[in-house]
Amino acid sequence: CFGWRRRSAEEPVWVGVLGARVLELRQTDTDTEFRCIGSLAQHISQNPKRTCAGADVETVLRTELNDYFQLERPLAPLYTRWAATDERMSRITTALPGMRVLRQEPTECLFSFICSSNNNIGRIVGMLSALRRRY
Repeated sequence: CFGWRRRSAEEPVWVGVLGARVLELRQTDTDTEFRCIGSLAQHISQNPKRTCAGADVETVLRTELNDYFQLERPLAPLYTRWAATDERMSRITTALPGMRVLRQEPTECLFSFICSSNNNIGRIVGMLSALRRRY
């Protein structure tokens, strides 16, 4: 979650990293649009395991986004289970409908966890951004 930033307060556009690509996600009233910033075709040709047999670039990216956001998993059972075990999560799921647990790459998740220890959100975002730029 620390890898996604809203482009501006006026636009419902989020910019973030998924694998080796930078993406833009735009939320509308009825849908979510996405586009890759950079050369998705080059990334796929260099990483054949990340493709679906015979699939085009849009299909591959859609598949990866569905997996990353776990869109096939229904939210209601998760919210019910979380709310039953934690009063604060009950309030959060009501206030933030659509909240999801991301399926981050293990390395990204580990670095996010390490950076979060005894830090505030601004500092965590800064440290992770510096790591992304460097590596």
